[in-house]
Amino acid sequence: MRILDQMAPRTIDLEGVRLGLRCWGDEHDDAPLLLLHSLGEESSSWEPIAEELATTHRVVALDLRGHGDSDRAPSYSLELMRDDIRAVMDRLDLRDVCIIGHSLGGMVGYLVAMSGGTRLTRLVLEEAPPPLPSIPAREPPPAPEGDPGFDWKAVADLYAQRNNPGPTWWNELEQIEIPVLVVAGGPSSHIDQPKTQEMATRMPKARYVSIDAGHDVHTRKPREFVAVIEDFLSTGTTTTR
Repeated sequence: MRILDQMAPRTIDLEGVRLGLRCWGDEHDDAPLLLLHSLGEESSSWEPIAEELATTHRVVALDLRGHGDSDRAPSYSLELMRDDIRAVMDRLDLRDVCIIGHSLGGMVGYLVAMSGGTRLTRLVLEEAPPPLPSIPAREPPPAPEGDPGFDWKAVADLYAQRNNPGPTWWNELEQIEIPVLVVAGGPSSHIDQPKTQEMATRMPKARYVSIDAGHDVHTRKPREFVAVIEDFLSTGTTTTR
């Protein structure tokens, strides 16, 4: 029987920022899963499926800068978060990594894949906004009166970049040659589903799956989400639905 080792939340110091993380499973396992949350969430949001995935894989969930136990930072961008993730993989010497990124985490994930390197070998994009300008532009919500639990400055910075992503990113998707699973949330999602499917076609080894759950697929339909993840990890392919 596999013995699960869930470590207490801890932090890792990088140059200029400290990031929080949680780990499940055997730290000696190869091919770890690196989970990246959405805007305003944190690593603990993955707990229900992390425990399931950890029965067969080592799982590491990060708090992106400005979230959870990570430092609040002077500025926020997808590129800075991409560099944070690359630094974490180097510092922890993670090899044959599969990033599973939800929404913002998915955008960070495909930027990591675009940037090359050999540590990342698979990628799962759950409801990741395609890197295309938002028309009309999405306005950030007003700041709450109380503490939202993360650095609200990240909202304005990242909404601006979501509305106007890097002008070359859409074309650079074609350079992602690792296996990619694109998980879309179906008609109740606010993410453009046809563009999400088109995004999948731009990546040479991508497959597209639609699970009718809205934007939060892994929390609303965790069994279905874990099933397609496990199929992807075992075969590298999955059936388009």
